[in-house]
Amino acid sequence: MQMQRKKIKGFSLIELVVVIAIIGIISTLGFEPFQKWRTDRIARAAAVKVSGLIQDIYSQVQRGHYSFAQFRVHSEGSEDDKTWIISSYGMETKNFTTLVRNKYDSSNNLTEFHVFEERCKTNLTFNGEIMWNDQGYPINAGGEASKKLTVSSYEIDDKLSIGVPGNELAEGTVCFSKDGSYYAAGGMFLSGSGGMGGGDSAIVGEEPSVIEEMYVCQRESGANSCSLSTGQENFYSIKWSRFGNIDMQKLN
Repeated sequence: MQMQRKKIKGFSLIELVVVIAIIGIISTLGFEPFQKWRTDRIARAAAVKVSGLIQDIYSQVQRGHYSFAQFRVHSEGSEDDKTWIISSYGMETKNFTTLVRNKYDSSNNLTEFHVFEERCKTNLTFNGEIMWNDQGYPINAGGEASKKLTVSSYEIDDKLSIGVPGNELAEGTVCFSKDGSYYAAGGMFLSGSGGMGGGDSAIVGEEPSVIEEMYVCQRESGANSCSLSTGQENFYSIKWSRFGNIDMQKLN
């Protein structure tokens, strides 16, 4: 008895072309939203990391690990290929007490620690000695970062930009003490007579104050830093206060 052969029919060339075209259209439509979602995740992760670093170094002061602490925004590399780094530094009680007690130098001038615009320097010294005990990132060329977990550093992704309101992007520092009495800033975070970058806030004779906000956003061609006026996407704001209150939010 002969078995009847089954007819096996495959896809025609036209059907394959139609299926491939449909898959291509669906992929194209979904690629842009996926890219936006992915970049937003990168920006948000960076903002969370930066706000966490600020919160952590402030917490080290409250826990008594340090009497004075700093977070610093600085760059490495050439002008065309800059890498932005956020790092933290800690000063132990002995060095902090030395700076507080020595208010005047031999010429009866205020020492730099007791001048608001000078207090938050990364290379803060007394009698030629750097006062920061633990450095999250080397201050001087050839130096080494501390291996202690109480300080740290974080490198901003090259797909992202950063910025501060009112000043141009440059190096900047913010410093905390336990009761807030020695709260200070330097560089781009300093508004007023000591402000860097020549922004509108740097008015001659204006009392210096701290800019308590920085931005993390998606990097775009032609925009070196994050600014609310440029309409950049995936834009996050990080705010703080002298008492360590950290607030992170996404801005439209």
